Amino acid sequence: MAEGPQHEKTLIKVIVFSTAISFGALGTVIASMKGFFHGEVSFHFSIGSIAGFLLGFVAGWLFWKLVFWKRAKNQAARLED
Repeated sequence: MAEGPQHEKTLIKVIVFSTAISFGALGTVIASMKGFFHGEVSFHFSIGSIAGFLLGFVAGWLFWKLVFWKRAKNQAARLED
């Protein structure tokens, strides 16, 4: 991940985990919501809700992994020049 002072590493971990939890919650809501377009909004917890959370969690985590990978790649390219 990112290199730097300990507080910076901790902040990055908090950001990554918070984003992953938020995306997971959004995935759960989307998977659980029924009847939205028919005017009868309700939530039904199911295995799809768990799958929605896991997919959202992984998507949020991968987003930051991609950002930090790209950042490290750009820093490495600058050092080579």
